Amino acid sequence: MIWRYGFTGFVGLAAIAGTLLFGQAGSAVFAIFAFLPVVALFATKKRKPDEREMQLFLTTNNITIVLVILTILAIYSGSAIVINGHKLGDQWHLLTIYSILFWQGVVGIILSCKKT
Repeated sequence: MIWRYGFTGFVGLAAIAGTLLFGQAGSAVFAIFAFLPVVALFATKKRKPDEREMQLFLTTNNITIVLVILTILAIYSGSAIVINGHKLGDQWHLLTIYSILFWQGVVGIILSCKKT
């Protein structure tokens, strides 16, 4: 499951960077996310997740939504900032979607690596 979280975090980070650098055209980086089934196939090897993994997934989602809300507030606060000729407030919807992927990947990796 750590591979899946790593891939999700990488795609989120790459999509955020692409959107900040190239604006609307940078969202084409999101097409990499189409490879998630391939990564998930190799990562899980068609086994059912146990109770710990299910609890980890639910905890990851709960923490992710809190961080996404904080990210939305940060985007709203800095909506007038211009990065590479693109206004941050004009890209709020793409940045919100990509921050979900990024935060889920980061939180998932942290919680997966935590010793229980």
